[in-house]
Amino acid sequence: KYNIAVIIGRFQPFHNGHINLLNKAASLSDNIIFLIGSANQPATPKNPWDWRQRSGMISQYVQNEARLGALNIRYRPLHDHSYNDPGWIEEVQELVNDCAHSMGRDPDCSRICLVGHHKDNDDSTYYLDMFPQWDYEGTHKTVLNNGKEIDATDIRHDYFIGGLDYLDLVPDS
Repeated sequence: KYNIAVIIGRFQPFHNGHINLLNKAASLSDNIIFLIGSANQPATPKNPWDWRQRSGMISQYVQNEARLGALNIRYRPLHDHSYNDPGWIEEVQELVNDCAHSMGRDPDCSRICLVGHHKDNDDSTYYLDMFPQWDYEGTHKTVLNNGKEIDATDIRHDYFIGGLDYLDLVPDS
């Protein structure tokens, strides 16, 4: 068990693959931090929901799942730092430290893990290797019946064109 589990993502929208991350984090710690990325981006088809709406999706899911009720979860906005990985890393560490303190934990003495999933041939998950001071706890990919990995881009596409193919890929929240 870890003192804190950290999950970083855009959650555009929160989907069943993210539920796998949450379940893994819950198996590792009672204290979970969600850092919700692209918090400073204007609404676009790629980023249709603001960070509060996305944290609400996750929070509502957690509230609906009795088994998750005892978790101590924090949600924080994480801003993009275009072409500035050091600035982004610094913000992640500051947010985790702030949340750790609010959870009654000393971040310098706490066992912290980063929960994530390295996507095959995808540059969007390279950040998972940027925190060597934390253990990395990976999850398996969430595969659909057609053998394809769950993908938020496809979910957003179906959502905007009025397709119903996405309904089984996201929780009711």
